[in-house]
Amino acid sequence: MTTTSPNLELPPWPHCAVGASPEDPVGCRGLIVDPHDACLTHLPEAFRATYLAGLAPDTEINHSGTTFTGDLLHRLLHALRDPRRGHLSVSHARFEAATFSDTADFGGVAFTDVWFDGAMFCGDAVFRGASFAGNAGFRKATFAGSAGRRCVRRGGFLR
Repeated sequence: MTTTSPNLELPPWPHCAVGASPEDPVGCRGLIVDPHDACLTHLPEAFRATYLAGLAPDTEINHSGTTFTGDLLHRLLHALRDPRRGHLSVSHARFEAATFSDTADFGGVAFTDVWFDGAMFCGDAVFRGASFAGNAGFRKATFAGSAGRRCVRRGGFLR
């Protein structure tokens, strides 16, 4: 049986630290959601619901280091959907070193600038019909499942 040792390197952002222990002194690496002291995953549901309700299309978001279930990602993206037109528009988003534990469905999302550098996609990564109007970074991202790559690129570049 192989065991993996925890990553003892501190992330470069204020992080959640839930689950920190002598064996893993860093704990959860998810960026805290201001003004709270926990990441989106570990926020109490009432605070998470308030945060999501305050989002609007094209809100700048940063959830670096956060672990997303399929449901949590769906809730986040749904909060960014334009209710009048039904379009899902995400600009200036950071998911650096985030972990997507289930299928990560970004299908149909209109991204401006988005960074997935160092992200880990544990299930399928779906980008079918997604568009990238600005920059998109995937440096050192890992994909364990299949990655739907039929993306539309308008301007900018994929790295």
